[in-house]
Formats: sequence, structure tokens, C-alpha cells
Amino acid sequence: MLGVGAADVVITSLDRIILGAFRSPAALGLYEGAIRPNNVVRAATGAFSVTLLPVLARLKATRDPGLERALVLRGTRYMLAGVVPPTAGLIAFAEPILRTWLGEQYAEAWVACSIFLAWWLVSSNAAIAETSMFVEGRLRRLATLSWATAGLNLVLSLGLTPLLGLEGVALGTTLAYVAILPFWVTDMLRRTGIGARELAVQAWLPAYAAGAVVVGVALAARAALPLDEPVAVFGALLAAVAVGWAFLAFAFSTPDERRLARELFRS
Repeated sequence: MLGVGAADVVITSLDRIILGAFRSPAALGLYEGAIRPNNVVRAATGAFSVTLLPVLARLKATRDPGLERALVLRGTRYMLAGVVPPTAGLIAFAEPILRTWLGEQYAEAWVACSIFLAWWLVSSNAAIAETSMFVEGRLRRLATLSWATAGLNLVLSLGLTPLLGLEGVALGTTLAYVAILPFWVTDMLRRTGIGARELAVQAWLPAYAAGAVVVGVALAARAALPLDEPVAVFGALLAAVAVGWAFLAFAFSTPDERRLARELFRS
């Protein structure tokens, strides 16, 4: 697990080294601003997926593939529903967030910030698969995929950074994660027996439809409102995400999910 976790450290360290080698120290400052929203989403995704460790471990011990299949499918559905709409909102508001939160000099990093965030629109698909792989003790496979991502990131960043600067580093990281993602998803589908169409209908369609609604509301807010203060920007972001989640709940929630929500509110 130390080796698996080290892959993430290597990726971020290499990004800084490569950017520093091809660009000025000012670019490193912009990098730190651009990566901050990405780190927030990363922490939230990790907090979601770690809660499944004891549940998946129990299902593994009881050898109930039907329950494990249902948990992986529903877990991916909820993971995407929880991560995609806020991430889409952060991308849509990237420029005013950096400008009002960190200062006018960071506003130019909004493109790189959006590229860094974009990987969570797809990489959240792998969160449950990664947790399940850990529970099953398949650490060699886990380490292989993690270090393949790090290696591909190195190659892409070395090729793109001299041409594009900060955006090249961001593209190298995001494209590396996106390129390795099919291996995570394919492995998850094969082990659980979940069909690609079933995953698309139950997990992808609700989350990405809600994300599109968030982007639409965010763009309308940016066109209509003076977003010159952090309170206004983050207020508009929260409102856009709330609209997206409301759309998801009304358009895609199942009777069981609505019943569970009523019971939770009553308690």
C-alpha cells in the first residue's frame, strides 16, 4: 500500500519538477493555485470511498456475489452523483473562483484548473473498483495500474509541457488518468458481472445529466450576476450544484431511494 500511495506523490512531484524545468517559478505559483480545487474533490472522493471498506470486507467474507454486485453498482451510482455535479460546477466557475479566492494574478490558471478537475468527471468511476481491489488483496494489480498512470503521466507531461506550459502539465496528468480508467472499469465489470449498458443507465446517465444541468445554471449565473466577491461566487456555485442534485433526485431516483430519503429525514 505504501507503493500504491507513493504513485500519487510521484505524479504531483513530477508535475512540479517538469513545470519548473520548462517554465519560470511564476508558473509553479499558478500550478499551486490551479491544483487546489482538484485537491478538494480528491479529498471528498476519498472520504466517500473509504466508508465502503468494512462493508466490502464483510461481503467478501460472506461470499455473497449478488450483494457485492448490487453494492458496487449502487456505490458507483452514488459516487458519481456525489462527485460529478460539484466538479462540473467548479469547472464552470474556475475563473471567478481563482480570481476572487486567490487573487487576480491567478485568474489565468483557470484553464489548467479546469483540466485538472476534468479527470474527476471520469475517475470517480474507479473509486469503488479501487476499494474493492484493495479488499480482495489484489495489491499487485492495484500497484500496476497506479504506477502505469504515473509512468504515462511522465511521458505525456514531458511531451506537452514544453509546448503548452502549465496546461501541458495538467493535460499530461488528466490524460494519464483517463487512459488507464478503462482498465479499472473493465476489471470491475468482469468481476461483478455488471453490464456496461446497466452501468451507463443506472450510474452514468443520472450523474452526467445532472452535471450538464449544473453547467447550464452556472453559465447563466456568470452571464447575469456580478461575481466579484468570493461569497457571490461560492453562493452561485452552491446554488447551481443544488439545482443539479434536485434535477437528479426528481428525474432519476428510484422508489426505494425516495423511500429511504423520507425515512432519513423523519429520523
